[in-house]
Amino acid sequence: MPLTFDDFLMLAPLCIMQFLFPNNCSRYFFPHQKFSSNSVCFHLLICCTLASSASASEPKKQNSLDGVTVQALDKELEMMQLATNLRLQTAPQSQWRERRWFAYSVTNQTLTIIGALMNGCGRIHYRNMPGKAPKNLFVNATWIRFVANAVSVVGSAAEAAIDLSKQRIDKRAGIDLATYIKYATKNLSLIDAALLQRGQLVAHEENIGIRDLLNRENKILNDMRECCADDLEEAYIRAKSVRASRYFQYSWVGLSNAAGGAGTLANNIAAINDKPLRLTWAGGVGDVISGSMNMITPELVDDAGYLAARAAGHPLTKELSFSSKASLLTKFDADLQNFHSSILSSSNISDGVALRQNVYDVEKNILDQRFSSRPKPPKGTVGRVVGNFGSAVGGAGKLTNGVETLVGNFKYTKNGHQRFENLGGGGIVYGAGTAVAEEETVRREVISEMTWHRLPKEKRLAQILKAQLALLDKARADLKAGP
Repeated sequence: MPLTFDDFLMLAPLCIMQFLFPNNCSRYFFPHQKFSSNSVCFHLLICCTLASSASASEPKKQNSLDGVTVQALDKELEMMQLATNLRLQTAPQSQWRERRWFAYSVTNQTLTIIGALMNGCGRIHYRNMPGKAPKNLFVNATWIRFVANAVSVVGSAAEAAIDLSKQRIDKRAGIDLATYIKYATKNLSLIDAALLQRGQLVAHEENIGIRDLLNRENKILNDMRECCADDLEEAYIRAKSVRASRYFQYSWVGLSNAAGGAGTLANNIAAINDKPLRLTWAGGVGDVISGSMNMITPELVDDAGYLAARAAGHPLTKELSFSSKASLLTKFDADLQNFHSSILSSSNISDGVALRQNVYDVEKNILDQRFSSRPKPPKGTVGRVVGNFGSAVGGAGKLTNGVETLVGNFKYTKNGHQRFENLGGGGIVYGAGTAVAEEETVRREVISEMTWHRLPKEKRLAQILKAQLALLDKARADLKAGP
């Protein structure tokens, strides 16, 4: 690179010092070498020239049109990588979470059916001779129901602990949700600055045809910026929704079973100690509360996810309206087609433009897959294991048992025959309702397992996301390597 006037101004004082003070200057700049005055001047000239060339070439490379374009495009690819990684964190990697929840549910339901039918059928059998009814039969039936409630409480606590542990690990690794948004916001600022600089450089292009092509590429880069921001934001909102649904599910199911189990335990302790029947109200109240909660569990879990999604807001696309967000991909597709047409009709295409054209196609294909899967709402664990009908029937059965327990023990305190009929009828209804819920639980689990195993591995969500991540990694590597 030729020396500029500034370079000579910088070198002149050094050369003059060397001629006036050759020994001191030589020892100062090169303490371990022995050079003549002329050789030292030559070395100073070379070093300063190289430094000047390096400092001048770096800004030139960074501020060139291709350099600025690569900066913006690389950050947009990184945004897509962030969105893919975020989806991987919440995507089902295997069936084991649902299988564990299925095991808790079936164990709870099976023990509940056994305990409820033991109590119900026993009461009906001894309704005409209440005095001969064996107390241990009903006490053991109640203990079985208590164990059923304990299984669900422990299962809910265990799943919540597993999820909290994973979130803590993610936070330590710097891949928690708040860090994603913080880093994405910084990336968007860098992209905006690069696009602004690129627009200024394109405006100074003298060739009209090339300037038109570069302006069309500007539109693609701006479209991609909006699409990538919206894509990452959607992954963030989805993650917040899924986590809120799960944590609400764990809390709600745990509280429901804790209420039922506490009432059952208090009722059993009163029965073992031969307390008056009026003191067995806790069992009835517990079943009424727990049954009512069970009836509406699936709906509330879905609502918790919906409210969490609403509360997440739009941290990355506040400036975009709903209608403009809906047409983002359509606009990107139209601008990309115009860009391809310009390339085909132009004979002056650089290797950098050709390389970026392939990267745009990769991003477009991935965004097509992402946007097409959006209408599918995220499903929590409870939505897969038990549906609205099973929860409603099972909860109604438990509610009925609670009401019959309260009526029998308070209204028919001295009428053993009627009291046993009420308690027996409530127990049988409770057992039958839980059996309906268990049938639905097993049926839905079988269908889910069959669907999972029939689906090719490469078509599972986690594998699709990993394949997309590999494509994005390769695109970034090719982009940095250059044409």
